[in-house]
Amino acid sequence: ASITINGGALQLAGNLSNSGTFSNAAGTLELTGTGVQLVNGISTLANLTVNGSGTKGINRNLTITGALTMTAGLLNTEGSKITLAGTATITESNTSYVLGQVETTRDLSTAALADFGGLGLQLTPAAGSLMPGLTTARRVTGTPMNAGGPGYSIPRYFDIQSAVNAGLNVTMVFHYLDHEVAAYNEADLVLYRSGNQGGSWAADSNTVADPANNLVTLTGVSQFSYWTAGDINSP
Repeated sequence: ASITINGGALQLAGNLSNSGTFSNAAGTLELTGTGVQLVNGISTLANLTVNGSGTKGINRNLTITGALTMTAGLLNTEGSKITLAGTATITESNTSYVLGQVETTRDLSTAALADFGGLGLQLTPAAGSLMPGLTTARRVTGTPMNAGGPGYSIPRYFDIQSAVNAGLNVTMVFHYLDHEVAAYNEADLVLYRSGNQGGSWAADSNTVADPANNLVTLTGVSQFSYWTAGDINSP
């Protein structure tokens, strides 16, 4: 059997299992059901909207070429990953968001802000500095990182890999959602960096917290790797 979405929206209240041909060059798959919904056997979608209660899931890596829009409900990637291709975007809120892995690659070859399609990370290379070039940001949510001390990070971190990864001068803005910092004093949040894939973490006290806008900012970032946010008083 085959399903083709070339425009408009296909609203789905139950599960979707593909064992034939599924084509979505344009248009939107919209998950509107109540409770758990599973999307099985789909590897590429133009647009995906989650607009139903409960938690939705995928069973394989999924590439979005247009827009991933979280309106109501959660989307859990489980052991899979969502990739935002090209100029694809993601829109989330504090009550409707993706749990798990979302990744995208953007070109940081000029001194201009890159927001990675709304992933919650903004990087701006300084004018006249060495440019990172093609940069991949993988966001993982729902999993706090142990910073090597008695506390844990907020349940969000970024794995950032760039073509050029030394001698940089980049301003990093790290966004978070309210529910991720419910147990923290937001004014005490700082960025932590790990150079060994989360094995150990070091805080940067130059981080500037902005609780009103749910973000922390760090200037002069010279190298990418794993980054998260946590309380400076309980690393």
